[in-house]
Amino acid sequence: QASCNAADGPQLRFSGSSITTWLLAYALQLAAEIEDWAHEPQLAERNRTLAKRLAAGCESCWDETRGLYRDAVTETTTSEHAQVLALLSGLVPAARAQRLLDTLENAPDLARTTVYFSHYLFEVAARFRRPILLFRRLEYWKALPEQGFTTVPEQPEPSRSDCHAWGAHPWYHLLASVLGIRPAQPGFAAVRITPMAGPLTHADGVWPHALGDIRVRIAGEHGEVHVPDKLPTTLVLDGREIAVTGSYSW
Repeated sequence: QASCNAADGPQLRFSGSSITTWLLAYALQLAAEIEDWAHEPQLAERNRTLAKRLAAGCESCWDETRGLYRDAVTETTTSEHAQVLALLSGLVPAARAQRLLDTLENAPDLARTTVYFSHYLFEVAARFRRPILLFRRLEYWKALPEQGFTTVPEQPEPSRSDCHAWGAHPWYHLLASVLGIRPAQPGFAAVRITPMAGPLTHADGVWPHALGDIRVRIAGEHGEVHVPDKLPTTLVLDGREIAVTGSYSW
């Protein structure tokens, strides 16, 4: 075991699994955002400190030769899962993050995320603007009707459940990652729209909001957004941030 103890706080010990440790670090980062919103800065800082110490423990799993994290200290196996959670934690240095992203796109021998865990892979695709990670994996869902599915299975065959809610997350990502509609403040008090159509020539969707519908339509290099007048909206196109009131076309 690789110790990540500190005398000035609760004792932690790295379990040896980079996957579960990165998952906890990511969860702590998200919890810190909630504490910020709740005006609890000390709790937010505590969560972030714990997350950083856990990330430091994962250095025992870093494989410099391959440019990725092994699944555990005592193993040589590697997976998309560990790389994805490390990236989502926000605790990987920028240069290493780019290397991990390249590994995710190109390494032929990583254990792949399947149905439910691909949600986190898609989150990485959206955050780091890597559409290939999303659209390449969506091929699994596109092939389901040919296999006789009218609902989404729990996992690739053999599947225990042929109608499983967690397999439907691509619907969310079509709105949140492809059309790029995401809350910019707690309670969806503001919206940030960052389209990522990838290979698609057309995409169109509506996200219901308490103030009215948010609609994004993409057609080739052009598109349009319609948002409620009282909803603060930022549209991001080619790195440019555009304040939108009502409607905007490009």
